[in-house]
Amino acid sequence: MKLDSSLSTGRFPTTSRAWGETRAAAQRWLGAAVVGALTLLYAVVNWAWLRANVVTYGWDRMDHLISTLAYNDILRSVNLHSLFAAFAWSDYYPPLVHLVAVAGYKLFGVNEDVAALTNLIYFAILLGAVWNIARRTAGPAVALLATLVVPTFPMIFAMSRYLYLDFALTGLVAASVATLLASERFTRRGPALLFGLALGAAFLVKWTVAAFLAVPLAVVLWRSGALVEAVRHPTALRPDGRRLAVAVLIGLVLASLWVWPARDVAVQQPLGLVLIPLFGLLTAGVVYALLSAVQTRAAAGGEEREDRRGKALANALSAGAVGALTLSLWYLPNINFLLGFYINAYGKPAGRIWAYDKYLNYIVTEQLSPLYTAVFVLLAAAFLWAWAWRGGLRRLFVLDDTTLVLLAWAVVPFLIFSSRVSTAHSRYLMPFLPPFAIWIAAGLWRLRPVALRTAAVALVLLLGWAQFAVISFDGLDAWRHRFVVSLPTGPVDLLGHGFSIQYPAVGVTNPGFAIAPDALSILERDRQARGRERVTLGLVVNAYQLHEKHFLYQIYTHFPRVLLRELARNWSGRPTYPQLFEMDYVLLDDTHTYRTAEESQRVTERILTHPDDLFNQAFRERHRWDLPSGETILLYERRFAETQPGISPETYQTFMQTLGPELGEGDALILTAPDQAYIMGLLMPEEIPVQVAALPAGGVATEASIATLRDLAQHSRRLFLLSRNSTAVDPSGQIEGWLRANTLPGPEVRINDLRVVAFAPGTPASTAAIPLNAGFAETGVKLAGATLGGMAGTVQPGGTLPLTLFWETPGDLADLKVFVQLLGPDGALVAQRDTTLSAGVQPNALFIPRAAVPGAYRLIVGLYRDSSGQRLAATLNGRPLPDRAVPIGTIRVGAPR
Repeated sequence: MKLDSSLSTGRFPTTSRAWGETRAAAQRWLGAAVVGALTLLYAVVNWAWLRANVVTYGWDRMDHLISTLAYNDILRSVNLHSLFAAFAWSDYYPPLVHLVAVAGYKLFGVNEDVAALTNLIYFAILLGAVWNIARRTAGPAVALLATLVVPTFPMIFAMSRYLYLDFALTGLVAASVATLLASERFTRRGPALLFGLALGAAFLVKWTVAAFLAVPLAVVLWRSGALVEAVRHPTALRPDGRRLAVAVLIGLVLASLWVWPARDVAVQQPLGLVLIPLFGLLTAGVVYALLSAVQTRAAAGGEEREDRRGKALANALSAGAVGALTLSLWYLPNINFLLGFYINAYGKPAGRIWAYDKYLNYIVTEQLSPLYTAVFVLLAAAFLWAWAWRGGLRRLFVLDDTTLVLLAWAVVPFLIFSSRVSTAHSRYLMPFLPPFAIWIAAGLWRLRPVALRTAAVALVLLLGWAQFAVISFDGLDAWRHRFVVSLPTGPVDLLGHGFSIQYPAVGVTNPGFAIAPDALSILERDRQARGRERVTLGLVVNAYQLHEKHFLYQIYTHFPRVLLRELARNWSGRPTYPQLFEMDYVLLDDTHTYRTAEESQRVTERILTHPDDLFNQAFRERHRWDLPSGETILLYERRFAETQPGISPETYQTFMQTLGPELGEGDALILTAPDQAYIMGLLMPEEIPVQVAALPAGGVATEASIATLRDLAQHSRRLFLLSRNSTAVDPSGQIEGWLRANTLPGPEVRINDLRVVAFAPGTPASTAAIPLNAGFAETGVKLAGATLGGMAGTVQPGGTLPLTLFWETPGDLADLKVFVQLLGPDGALVAQRDTTLSAGVQPNALFIPRAAVPGAYRLIVGLYRDSSGQRLAATLNGRPLPDRAVPIGTIRVGAPR
């Protein structure tokens, strides 16, 4: 039999080295195929999950989605200016995740699901990193198993569906560890530079990356000998002067090209244009690293060792330069982030806590699940027993780099995040999960005999992927209870569960919570029907499934003509209640205590429990939604259209400055036209206990309007009619006519187009209690008598003084005006009413100022000509009167009650 001579050619490997290269290539292709297949599976499942899920639960997830919209606006035109502006925009969170989401928007359109699906990039990075680390640890079989296990951790697949920073951070932390180990203690230049890039990218996701990577990096640096080399041979750190000069020049040029086009943005940052030399130096470091050749240094008896250390030092410095430049894109412009980071992590008013128990609970319930926790504990116990039996304690200090790095990756962050922090959350620690997948895979693969290993691997993968499916699809809801087991301590759910583990459309994600699109659709239809350019919505709702960010995303994508104002937490510093009257619509939650300012809670309670409140007069319920939680959301709209001409805020500000100090308990404001309710609600201080009635009710005078007036007259001490555009809203004059017929008229003032008439409850006297024989020169007019209320007692500050005058008027009354004045103990004018003279009985009411001091006050009456303001000479019983005024009597004003 003759062999084909091609077998001895380059078509097949013929040496052990060639076979090794072929095996490595096959493993890489296998890893790529597994990563690709799992990423495709995740893409399909997550797309289905996102299509079923219409409720975004929580706050931070929506915060990040809203941030992507801001970045999308900044990057409408992509150029150096907009890119720099994007990196400088947020002074708290780095922008990488948001920028990647914006790239998705530009390819597929602005959509929440598009933003969430960009997590597939980080998922693929995570799987590739786990594969490479596990292969380095225990070979391709363990790599395959670990890569199949990690996607079934509930925290991993749950967070892959939300736009949180922590999922991206998990992928990039894993990539950083994989490239760090692949650098083989920084002796391989390519992986070392990739490590610097991955580390910088991880920092551009979230600053907490330091907790996960600082110690693993320190372990590899120490073992590489690079630190020892730098100490023993500091001349190795001495740069080549010519090469350094070239690098600095190139760095400054590139930095100028980066910063100068956006200098208007740069000068607003803490470091200002100093950013140019700083970026220049960091860029010079990378340029120098790329220009430099690795210099080796030979020494007698240790040439190879010293060459390795020198190479490690050079590569570590190069990786550091790449990482520093990458992360500086955000950290230099936003150097002030440190204060916000410290406050959030350690300085919140709630105080600092030890969170070991919290994070242990998170590991069991959400991050691994009770199912995987049990597997891990059993495998760890078996491994530790075998390790100790084989003298493991003696081998503690000869662990390889990968083992030490994995231990540091998992243990150190747990200690940091649990120690005296201000806040603890299950997602903060999730980047430490990949080592658990590798350990579980390695532990399963070590089981003997092979039959046991095969059965254990199959069972774990079956249960893990079953967990993935049951949590991911509501159609499998019936299977969820089958994972609940009964123990003596009570039932235990073996599936992952907790805040971050959410079903597509069950429980807290029930579609019944998704009312934002419905509410905004109502506003948009109304806006179009009424021909409005924009409408405003005040939001006094703040719940996990419904808060301002849910509305803002919808407004940005579908309802750009709606302007939203958040009033539940009300960060504006202005009182909540007046702001409601600036809105066209208001949305309230009848369960209004969670994450809602106390003032906003009181306002909601006031609206819901006081149907006669001014808000309920100015607004009416338009729609209500009953949520699955039992809460009710109510949408209010304005009752009254604006009357023309429109309201001048300055007029009402003057009114409040003039009469506001006089308003108080027992007073009532009657608003005609009723659209005055909005400006009065805006200006009226909440502490003034004044009843306000917007009349005519519904914009037309009806029996209901008269009934309201009758009730006010019975229960108020003073009434103020604010009349504006009355010919349009009350052309028959029913409102003012009823008041004049059934109460006593008081002072009247006019402020621009606003007429304010005061009334006091009561009816005119039928007979004169004080006989008078007062005459007025040249007119024939006589004041026959008067009846004065309050003569038998005292009048309180803020009270009313009824006065009925009885006139005999034989001739023409044109141009004659009556003045009624109350003079204080010192003779100063305290209160006054001027009115047109009318024949017969003329009712009046004087309003005692709230600031009136106790004492005896004199009441006088007289006439003057309207054309000249000249008082007419007055006589009493034929004798001339000083000051041309008739004394009516003395009133005692008591002390305020």
